[in-house]
Amino acid sequence: MKRSYSVIFILICFFILPYSASLAQGKIFFDVKTKYLEKHKLMHIKAATEWFLSKSDWAGVTEAVSDYQLWLKNYQRRESNSQFEVKVDLELRSKKILGEGKLLKSALIVVSYKIEGDHKKADTAFEFYKNEFSSWSKQVKIEAYEAGENIVNELHEMIGQILPEKQY
Repeated sequence: MKRSYSVIFILICFFILPYSASLAQGKIFFDVKTKYLEKHKLMHIKAATEWFLSKSDWAGVTEAVSDYQLWLKNYQRRESNSQFEVKVDLELRSKKILGEGKLLKSALIVVSYKIEGDHKKADTAFEFYKNEFSSWSKQVKIEAYEAGENIVNELHEMIGQILPEKQY
């Protein structure tokens, strides 16, 4: 009997309380995911996307109890005459504990950038990652910043289409 109370307590602590906290905050929470084989290629873009989501007033990031899954897939980078182009597939899916949830919306994110010039936003945005990502090159920081910002803007539009009655 004691064991069943322990299980109930654990369920309440790890599943119900965090979910009720997200409702109280009025934010939408996302679990940002990548395919295993693309984790390394998308690490910087995933980190930037999570940073932009956590800084927004309408969204948050969690792995435990999310409202939706946000999948980043099919990373491609191309260079031509010092101009870089990055493509990432964005998929908004229903929440699911294991695997991919039901596809709700999708978009192709295309970002073009040059390394030359002033990129203070990209340089300062990742100060919170000082130790973990101090080895990021200028190009990786710029690419992550630009892609992350575009992904979160597109995601905001997707959520507006799915939940038109709410103002996000």
